[in-house]
Amino acid sequence: MTDAEMDLLNVKLCVPVKSDYGIVNYYLMRVFGKDDEGARLLVQKGYEEYIKPIAPDTHCTFLRNKITVLDASGLRKLYRCESIVELEREAAHHLVVSEVEVMKRKVISARKISDTKISLFEAGMVLNKEEYVTVFKFDDELDPLVLSPVFEKMTPGFTKNEHLLGDMFIEFMPTNEHAEKKVFMLSDDVKNLYYVSRSGEIVLASYGLRDIMEGEDFLQKGQLGKYLKITGRYTFAASMIYDFAESGVSSFAAYLELFEE
Repeated sequence: MTDAEMDLLNVKLCVPVKSDYGIVNYYLMRVFGKDDEGARLLVQKGYEEYIKPIAPDTHCTFLRNKITVLDASGLRKLYRCESIVELEREAAHHLVVSEVEVMKRKVISARKISDTKISLFEAGMVLNKEEYVTVFKFDDELDPLVLSPVFEKMTPGFTKNEHLLGDMFIEFMPTNEHAEKKVFMLSDDVKNLYYVSRSGEIVLASYGLRDIMEGEDFLQKGQLGKYLKITGRYTFAASMIYDFAESGVSSFAAYLELFEE
């Protein structure tokens, strides 16, 4: 397959981008993720010489991006971007400031202004979001080890990640509208998280009140509904679900008790 044929195939496979914000976010996402081929598809042909390196020389996770309009008076639109990324090699967070110029939904220039390493605390101050949690207990008379396999069959479209004492199932948003926003957050792609423990709990977490209500409804009306009972509802200022999954504690109530000691 020629380069031109590959480009055509990639364009057909890509999600249509509706705005300049979408173009900028998708472009930076690919640049920081070291997807050079994907980034190239978003650059206007003939403008490649104006594309300067922005990202560090290692793979980065694109966590947040704030876009400010610098000049939108003409056909060419200039945007300032403040991106928080996590460097895979260093396991550290950086704030990368750049300028990206767009014309007719294509990038025509890009350059880095600054790259500053920031602390985990500084990153958390910007990245943390309110999290809603609902805890379900599985019927004590049933084997808790059947819970995860049954749940997996119920959710073929979810992504499963294994942890020490359970499995995390991720339900993503049905669209990529979050990438079209002036402030992009990677976590906005997640609708609900379901941590299914081997001790017989399902810990449901979400960043949206409506989403967690839909998650509760899904569990209560689904195949497992008659075997589940809600034992607690919580709201946290920052995400707790991943820390709980990595904590090695078997129940969410016991996990919360660690913070009371």
